[in-house]
Amino acid sequence: MARKVLPSVFGNSQGGLVKSRDKTFLAKYIRPKYSCIILIYSQPQYNLNRLSMAHPHSDFLMTSKKRVVITGSGIASPLGNQVAAYCQNLYHGQYGIGPITTFDAAKQTTKLGASLDPIPIPGCLSPRERKTCSNLSMISIHCVEQAMKQAKLNMTEVDSDEAGVIVGSGNINIYDLNEPFRALLQDDRPMSPSTIPVNMPASTPSQIAIKYGLHGIVKCVSTACAAGFTAIADGARLIRNGEQRVMIAGGADLSICPLMVHGWERLRVLSGEQDDPSLVCRPFDKERRGIALGDGAAYVVLESYEDAVARGALILAELSGFFQNSDSLNLVKPDSTRQVRCINKALQQAGLEPAEIGMIYAHATATKLNDLVEYESLLEVFQERLKTIPLCGLKSMIGHTMGASGPMALIAALGTLQADYFYPIPNLTQLEEGMALRITTEGQILKGVEHILLNAFAFGGTNVSLVVSKTDKHNILKQE
Repeated sequence: MARKVLPSVFGNSQGGLVKSRDKTFLAKYIRPKYSCIILIYSQPQYNLNRLSMAHPHSDFLMTSKKRVVITGSGIASPLGNQVAAYCQNLYHGQYGIGPITTFDAAKQTTKLGASLDPIPIPGCLSPRERKTCSNLSMISIHCVEQAMKQAKLNMTEVDSDEAGVIVGSGNINIYDLNEPFRALLQDDRPMSPSTIPVNMPASTPSQIAIKYGLHGIVKCVSTACAAGFTAIADGARLIRNGEQRVMIAGGADLSICPLMVHGWERLRVLSGEQDDPSLVCRPFDKERRGIALGDGAAYVVLESYEDAVARGALILAELSGFFQNSDSLNLVKPDSTRQVRCINKALQQAGLEPAEIGMIYAHATATKLNDLVEYESLLEVFQERLKTIPLCGLKSMIGHTMGASGPMALIAALGTLQADYFYPIPNLTQLEEGMALRITTEGQILKGVEHILLNAFAFGGTNVSLVVSKTDKHNILKQE
């Protein structure tokens, strides 16, 4: 069979070194009909997209980056297990933090936390299926069930090899392993044979994949409290590069159990407040004393803009920018330099200037050092305009939900884009000296927000910043 050749705009039709004006290319045929070509160009500033658009066979040269959109969302939280209730309770400044109810905390110093009690049970699971699910998998499937319903995805019409799931979790599943460990060590009672497969990190994404018949990329990532955003960024990258068509991504963590509470107490970053839930976690407040532990999960459905439009899906928002990097300096102390780079690169990928960001969802853990470093990073990026940008710090109400904290903020941000919510830090009484931030202590309706920056800056030095942008008008809080 005669091999077809590219038109002479590329010069040498037999492959090899080709010179066209001052651009030097190496074109090498991999197989007939020029279905795959590797281009190596010597000038990084040369815009290959212009070449792509100008040439009638450009689809054979490269695949342009796809736009990534969110078409479904789901939540499990101490402030509600449906998106509408969750966003509305945040808007009204309700506290999910209260007395710990998931175990007897009499022997613990810490008495308050944002417990997920009871654990929501997914309606899509049979009683037999529930027996093979950990609580962590249970709350994740609960969220995914909501997200898939909202996305109106019919998996029989999707190539299952191009659909996957990525779960972010900051901790191994100590919540579900706490009792088996206690029984073994204190009562000498053997563990169930299913303990390992049910509670291994890969179990939750695998359970989701089994339930929905996903045969693409299925994995768990753990980057401390940035894990949920790592999962979403990884999933978005797969969509953007055309490797997958549908990705379910998010995070889940359950921290209110004896082992986890004791471990965080020993780290000395918990607030120490034992009586008043409103005083536990106070981001950016002059009198802030530390974090409150929280339970929760949140997931989104990611698709390309083209696929979502083609199937008539409702687009909740576009994930217009995302970036991840690492401080690589200290396990627990943050570094402003890398945080600034992370934010700037996410904005650059979104094609936005800092002046175009209409709201910021800060990581805002309410520890002395972390809030100060994040403020310095935001000030470096936004300069004097920072004090005019509405800023939210949700951990004041839902505690620190570790790997779920980023995705739970993303669900709230969808509420901002669709329902104009500006969420409060209701317990802020006095800003830290030297800080100038636009924070409300009561929920407000704020119209005109088109682009939102969200940060997750984690132990281990992992930083992830996302930018979400408004697309189609719709109120996601009208549940069907």
